[in-house]
Amino acid sequence: HDETCSPSCESGTVVTGEFRCSFGRIVGVPACLPPGAQTAVVMGARGQVVASGFASSAEAQSWGNRAEAVLVEVAARAGTGQVVVEGVTVTEVDVSSRRLAQLKAELDYTVVLPQGGASFDANTFAENLKIGVLQAGVPSGVFVEVAAPIVVSDMVVEATETDSDSDE
Repeated sequence: HDETCSPSCESGTVVTGEFRCSFGRIVGVPACLPPGAQTAVVMGARGQVVASGFASSAEAQSWGNRAEAVLVEVAARAGTGQVVVEGVTVTEVDVSSRRLAQLKAELDYTVVLPQGGASFDANTFAENLKIGVLQAGVPSGVFVEVAAPIVVSDMVVEATETDSDSDE
């Protein structure tokens, strides 16, 4: 409870904010931003879409690109603000019962929520995201998992003109 820690940022960026938890929930999320970047503290939601069973990394990456486009669409329909995709990570899955390797793709994302975030339903968002991803096409034999995103009250993001306008 009330523990904090800072991330390590890549060269050329600086830490703004810190991870903070309260009673087992993450309530503060930092950002690695360019030096001098304008920031805003917003309410947001962080989530992940995981798909496993790909035969090749090209197939997994192609799926990740389609899933990213679906995420942006679903977020717009949900009335959220900025969507940040941290990336698509493709890793090999250890499947001891099979001789062929399987690959897993993970799409990590953050969405900025409307002021107060009261109208955001994480479960409905996750359901709509999974439906959209499946409709966009999933190769045969690939299993997709979408959990409800975690809502975070104090998330640091790079300010957009809209964020700056609302502070005035």
